[in-house]
Amino acid sequence: MTVNAFHLTERIITADLEEKLHKGKAILLFGARQVGKTTLLNTVFRDKRVMWLNGDEPDVRAMLTEITSVRLKSVIGDYKFVVID
Repeated sequence: MTVNAFHLTERIITADLEEKLHKGKAILLFGARQVGKTTLLNTVFRDKRVMWLNGDEPDVRAMLTEITSVRLKSVIGDYKFVVID
């Protein structure tokens, strides 16, 4: 039986990420371009209510620059999960 190392690695990372979601901490996911980070996040958050922010957009970057905690709370609202991609 042949095991696809990519799919095995993806399952391990997905399980690890899902386990850490409800710990009340920020999770940073970074890596080289086009290795599947966004795809992984789409998989993990497929059934969850998530605020997705595109970090490539100048208005999103401007909004998050020097943001106060009060303003950040008003932007996030009642979302439990925020992804900046």
